[in-house]
Amino acid sequence: MIFASLAREWIARPGCAKRAMHVASERSSKRRGPPNRHAEALKKQKIESDLSASAASGPSPHVGVSTATATAASNANLQPAPVALSGESICPLPTLQRLVDDFFTFIHPLIPIPHEPTFRAAFARREDVTNKRFLALLAAMIGTLVASFPRRPKLHLRTEAEKRQYPHSMALVRKCHDVAIQARGPGYLDWSNTVDDAAISYFLGLCSGYVYNIRRCRIYLGESMTIIRVHGLHKGTQASAIMSPGSASSISGSSESFASPSDSATDLISQELGRRLFYICLVGFQTLQQLGSSDGRHYVPPETPTESYPPLPLEVDDEYIFPTHMEAQPPGIVSQLTGFNANVRVFHSYNSLSAWEIAFGGGEVFDWERQRKLIWECLQKAKNSLSDLPPELVLQEGQTTPSPSMGVAWDPNTGAEELARERRRIQYEIQKANIYISQLSTRSYLVDKYWSLYEGHKRLHKTTSQMPSPETTLATAAGTVKPETGEPETPDADLHAQIDYIGQMMREERGLVIQDLLRLLRNVCEINIEPNGASFTNKVRQIASTLLNRRPGAGGPADSATSEAAATTGPQPISTAEAENYLRTFLDILVRLEGVGPGAGMTTAATAAAATTPTGATTTTGGPSPEIPRGMSYGGSVTEEEEELRQWASFKEFQRSMYIHVHV
Repeated sequence: MIFASLAREWIARPGCAKRAMHVASERSSKRRGPPNRHAEALKKQKIESDLSASAASGPSPHVGVSTATATAASNANLQPAPVALSGESICPLPTLQRLVDDFFTFIHPLIPIPHEPTFRAAFARREDVTNKRFLALLAAMIGTLVASFPRRPKLHLRTEAEKRQYPHSMALVRKCHDVAIQARGPGYLDWSNTVDDAAISYFLGLCSGYVYNIRRCRIYLGESMTIIRVHGLHKGTQASAIMSPGSASSISGSSESFASPSDSATDLISQELGRRLFYICLVGFQTLQQLGSSDGRHYVPPETPTESYPPLPLEVDDEYIFPTHMEAQPPGIVSQLTGFNANVRVFHSYNSLSAWEIAFGGGEVFDWERQRKLIWECLQKAKNSLSDLPPELVLQEGQTTPSPSMGVAWDPNTGAEELARERRRIQYEIQKANIYISQLSTRSYLVDKYWSLYEGHKRLHKTTSQMPSPETTLATAAGTVKPETGEPETPDADLHAQIDYIGQMMREERGLVIQDLLRLLRNVCEINIEPNGASFTNKVRQIASTLLNRRPGAGGPADSATSEAAATTGPQPISTAEAENYLRTFLDILVRLEGVGPGAGMTTAATAAAATTPTGATTTTGGPSPEIPRGMSYGGSVTEEEEELRQWASFKEFQRSMYIHVHV
């Protein structure tokens, strides 16, 4: 009986042990002789491995809840707690609020996203603490403000702790970028994407462009446009046509293809933001192309009768747009979207030319007569695109220059209406500078394209005329010479500009572009340039590179390739020395006023070299480069403040000298 009982116990023990059940009949084994230390060590190692395996697989269902809770608490104490991200991860809340105010004052007129009342309400609820998507949008917006207008945040970073954390603007831009990326997290494209997601990608791309990382800029811009088009965020609705006070037609005048019964419940705020962001990305891609993007590709195909662009955004300010309805824009108050749409029309003026280049290749001569007439028509559209601007957006002579403090210091005794009126006036001036420099850049781009194609047409005609025909070959073999056919040769550019009507107008247009550029620089205010300073400077540099008469190979053998690629084609209507005098001087002053660029000690000669260097290229003396940080020091020493005042005085002196030169 005893043997049978022991046998049953021995058979049952493995099953009990497997189920972690305690066996009451367990007896301590008796050992004879001295202990075996090797066996004891192996036994101890086996027990420890079993314990670690059971801990990794999680607590058993039979283990008490209190034991599992205690184990989890002990494991949590061993790991560092993740840092909770919020807007205060960038800077203290009071500073953050002032930066948000600056964004909607200086950047929102150029980039009218997000919806201001909705964003401010969410920020007041501190959704940056609970909503990671909102935090990513907030960080990307602040990064865009700092990258595009580095002087403005300098006014708010006054404490020693903030100056130590952000010694220059690029440090703050990188911090905003890191917070936006961390808040977005991995797999954000797997979410149900909204306009906010597309806006985050656009702002991150804009920051990359402002620090000269053009490749990353194109990636983010392409991602933003993909989100918009795939999710149909830019499509119109049938409901919006009924509820809106006045529907803005698309650029081509057709919007029916974007309306469908399934879209009738679309949020009107999201719809308008989607349309705005679509055209913001479109203008961004076309700007990169104008400024000499290295790949030369069209990332957004031009509209066709079957695939048209969405309607232009309604010219109604944010405070009158609600999710379910829109209120009419008050009479006498020009909407911010009026200037935005005017800028879009400037870039859309050569949409037909872009379509031809996609079909036949950019810079290819395939039908010279049709091509030159098309370029001429596009140029006329660009010049007429600003003919219907309201007085608030028309460039006026003799504008008053504001103080150099950039402070826009609001008097606490000023009423709300007066504050709103002054804020709106500043926003009009910012839009005005952007609209006119975009038009000048587009006109110069089209003129340069005309003369480049003319040179290609001339080379093609010369090559074709030198090719032997079958008749010539037979005549040569027979020992006879074929008489001259009398076919006229293609004249050079100067002669073409004299005998051809379109060529003459294109030559004169170069002179008009210079005159209008000087007029713009004479009347623009520095505070109205800075919010769009990098884009403004690059466009002026591009105009300079096409208007200055540079001969191929002038810089020596090492620079022959660059000079040949950048050489200006076509006749020059004005003196090269005169153009260099004004454009180089302006670029030197503007780069120093921005507090950004190749370096604080950049000389006039270095700036002039940068002015005649294509965008994205680098020189030994200066020019934008990814290796050169585009940043402003936030040290705030007295010497820097005095230097800024001297630079401001030199800018006003430059404007005065230009005014005297024109009117003498």
